[in-house]
Parts: sequence; C-alpha cells; structure tokens
Amino acid sequence: MDLTNFVHRQYSSAVGPFSQLYDLINSTGPFDASQFSADPYLPDGVVPGGLFDLDSRLLVPSMWTVVANFSLGRRWIILPNIEPLRPQQITVRVPSHSKWPPHLLKSLQASASFHTSDSRLANLMISRYLAQVLTIWSSSFDDFSSYFKTLPFGTEIVVEEICADMQDVKVRVSPSPWNDSFLTVDELEEQWRFSLSLKVIELKDLKLLRTFNETVVLVRAEQHFDAQPVIFKSSPNAPIHIYHELWMLLTLPQNPHLITPPLGLVSVPDVQGGPAKVVGIILQYYEEGTLAQQLRTRSMSGTLSWHVQIRWAKEVASALIFLNKYADTYYLDLKPDNILLSNAKPDHDGSIVLIDFEQNGAPNTWEAPEIIHIETLNILSRVAPDSDIREAYQSMLNDLVGARKAGMPGRYQHCPRGHHVAWPHLSPSECEAAEVFALGKVLYCIFEGVDSISTSVMMSRPTEQELQFPCFLRSPPALQQLILACTAGAREHDREAPFVVRVGNTLLPRGKSGVDGEPSGSARDLVEISRNWWMKVLTDAGNFWAAKVRYSSGVHTEDDLVNLPYIRRPTLEEVLKVLNDIERD
Repeated sequence: MDLTNFVHRQYSSAVGPFSQLYDLINSTGPFDASQFSADPYLPDGVVPGGLFDLDSRLLVPSMWTVVANFSLGRRWIILPNIEPLRPQQITVRVPSHSKWPPHLLKSLQASASFHTSDSRLANLMISRYLAQVLTIWSSSFDDFSSYFKTLPFGTEIVVEEICADMQDVKVRVSPSPWNDSFLTVDELEEQWRFSLSLKVIELKDLKLLRTFNETVVLVRAEQHFDAQPVIFKSSPNAPIHIYHELWMLLTLPQNPHLITPPLGLVSVPDVQGGPAKVVGIILQYYEEGTLAQQLRTRSMSGTLSWHVQIRWAKEVASALIFLNKYADTYYLDLKPDNILLSNAKPDHDGSIVLIDFEQNGAPNTWEAPEIIHIETLNILSRVAPDSDIREAYQSMLNDLVGARKAGMPGRYQHCPRGHHVAWPHLSPSECEAAEVFALGKVLYCIFEGVDSISTSVMMSRPTEQELQFPCFLRSPPALQQLILACTAGAREHDREAPFVVRVGNTLLPRGKSGVDGEPSGSARDLVEISRNWWMKVLTDAGNFWAAKVRYSSGVHTEDDLVNLPYIRRPTLEEVLKVLNDIERD
C-alpha cells in the first residue's frame, strides 16, 4: 500500500488498531483482508507531475521556504522569506491524507512526504504546493512581515484543505492551545524550591540561524553569549517536557559525557499581560554533530577506526553507569541521534555527549520490549472502544506501575522521576536492564558503522540503510555475543514474527518486500500481516503482565521467564568489562 498517514495509523501504528479492537480481533472492517487485492503490489514510483501540473498553476514567485516536516506529513516548518526571523516556532498544519482528493495523492507525492524530512523535502510537489498556497495567502496582507513577527509563540498556520485550485485554499491562524501551560520563573522556582540563577533572554532578541527539528533550532543573540551560535530548545505543544529537562540539567552532577547545564532561559510576554513566561532553554552548540552523522560519514569515507569505535562504546556505557550510580536517575532515549560529539580536533576524534533529558519516551525501535508492553497496556486503557475493556487494561496497568493520578492536562507538575508511564515505576535493576537493551543497539550501530539499526517506517534517509539488525558484517564474535545478550527479547531476533516494513513509499509485509529476491506482497498480504502483528503485540503484552505479576509474587514458572527477557541481560558494569576485555585482546 502507498504509505500515507492514515494507512500508517491503521496498519503500523498501535493507536489505530487498538482503537478498533473488535475489528482487529474479529478480522472485520479494515482488517477484513478479503476486501483487498491479492495481486502483488507494484509501486508506481515518483510521480513528478502527471495528474496535476503544478508548474502551469504557479502564480507568483514563492515567498516561503520549506524547512522540515514532522508528525508524519501533518505538520510542517515553512518559513517566510523575511529578515530577520525569530525562533517563534510557528508551524503549518495540513489535513490528513485521508481528506485529500484521491487524484492528488500521487501527484503531490503524499507518500513521500510521510517519511521525508531532510533536504529532499524541498523538491516534493506537496512542498512546492504549500509554499505557493502560503505565498498567495501572505500576499493578501499589506505588510505581512510585520504581521508575522507579531504572531504569538507556537502559533499554527492551518491550511484547511488540499485542492487543485490553490486560489480556493483557505488558510487561517490558530493560537497555540498550550499558551496557558507555560510557567513563569517564579512558578518554576516555587515547584523546585531553589532559585533559577540563569540569564533570561527575550525571544525577540534571538535570531534564527538554522532549524534542526520542531523543538531544536540554532540561534544567535547579539548581546549575549559573545554573539556565538547557541541552541534554543522548546516544545510549544508540550511545555512539561522542556521544564522537566531544565530541572534535570540543573540538578544532574556534571560529567564530561553529559550535556552541559543550560546557558539561559527564553521568555515571551504573557498574552494576558502578566509576568513573562518561560518557553525554552539555551544550550551549548556542539558543531561536530551527532554520532549518527559521524558513523554515516566515516563509514562512507573509510575513516571509522577500531580505536575510536571502542572508545565511543566505553564512553556511552560509562555515562549510563554514572547516571545510575551517581545521579540516581536513568536515561531512556538512547540512540545515535541523541549522542553528540565534542572536542573533535585534528588529533582527537571527539568524545560522546548524551543529550535530550526530557525522559518522555523513545521510538519503539530503541525501546526494550518490557517498556513497549507497559505502553501497550496504557494505550489500550485509553483507546479500547468498550469501557469495561478499558477498565480491565487499566487494572493490568496498575498491577505493573501502580495507579497514577494525572494533573491538569498539559500543566507542568514537578515529578523528579519524570512523566513516562513506565520508567518512573521500575526498580533500579529494571531501569538498568532497559538501558542495557538500548545500549546493545547503539553498540551495533557503532561497531557495524551504521547510523540506525534498521530502515524506519516513519523516517527515510537520502541513502537507505541496507544492513539491518541483527545481521552482522563487521563486529567480531565477542561483540556479537555481547550485543545479542544486551538485546534479549528484541522483536528483530524472531525473523518469522509478523511485521511490516517500508520500501520506498510503500508499506509491505516483512519477507515480501520485493527486494533482494523476495516476492512482492499484496494489499491483502499487508492487512493479514498487520493484523497478525498487532494481535501478537496484544498477546505478548498480556503474557508479560501475567508473568510479571507471578514473578513479583514469587510463584513464577520457567515458562514465565521467557516473557521476562530483561532478567537475562547483563548489567552495565558487565558490558563495560567485556568492552575493556575486547580492547585488551
């Protein structure tokens, strides 16, 4: 099937299948495979124009630049060509692909827009379309530059429809619904019970230099930080995560392998006329980039040495040990994109630095299965269609993590252990086992010289990765054994389990991808595999709950231990010892 955000939600996102639990269990509705074609899926490839010739409809030169795309093609960062630009974190929201006219889906390359968010994005037809729609809209203002600069922080520009006649597209401005969730310095100090002795900079004093993603941008403040580029991190749609990260960075003991404390805070005027609100933090800029980028470029150039690989691996393991032992906390979003390199010089390859301490969760690719099981029960307790079923799953969730009382939605309330549904309630040894799982996958990336463990459904690279975890090409046997032990329970170890993959712009069953000699799957195959996959996720979560309850009560069986793979993983100290032994050998 062509990969769009509604196809993803239905067949490769947990929320869609679990919100239609009856259909999932009974093979009805969207999971009735008989209504889909059994013919092999033959992707049409990129359609640059064809059904919809955008070039013939361009009215005026574009006044907007497409920068990034996230939320699976639903939200975009598209900036007007005005100077100077402030980091107002204004995004553009477009309708779900299900609401586009069917004949425009291929012409505007909807499937490619789902997973593309890099320099290729600017060349997609939907990018050119949106830039033109916004140009038509902004041209109707007498002084759009002045108007844009007055828009509140986190404003959404809503493109209400996608249609062939761009002149008919309605565009409106929607203030962020989270404005009331931002807090003042005094309110944060009251919750944390210590003084925030940080420089507070007004948003209007920052100049936008570069956008990395929806929450992280590069800025310069001419009157601060010696006018050097710094990072401005914010989260207009979830302030609680930025506030928790701020608290974490202010209270963590310093370590050369952890990001340095914040350099300052960023504020905006309160829309009600009260004290200014804190909307983000200023962080050090590490010019050397991420471990993912370094692994990709060094592998391609042949400059990734064994000495550097083993040192980086030991530094990551040591940083996790430090957090557990001396900071009494955990790190739950370990992946190469969240590891930066610092102090890279001609005679030094740089040292690793962990970033991103929101403690908000990680993609399933990097999460230990026990965390995924708890998250699955949490989803079911919220979206299952029947209230009795929701209550049953809530009871199972309570058995694992205890009852939780939520505060005002979106309103920050200090929780020293974070706001994730699972991690704050795990024992120290369970947290460590989950960290070891992610560490094993990072070790795979480091020693195989790849920037990720597999091709992602939700995000593509300019050059797709061929090597997929747990296949090994470069790691010596001792490292292979270590990585497999760390990742005990990973779904990738079961090559026969049902799973869906992305090939180009299409969603296909694993084993029927149409590449490397595999047959091409059909839409019917995809629906059947997707149903089997989510039924397995459902069953595995239930089996984990039952095994964990019996294990906690001391009445478990040998079969239960199969559903508790974290018990078999090594400790962080054991991982570091193996790395040291391998280095000496």
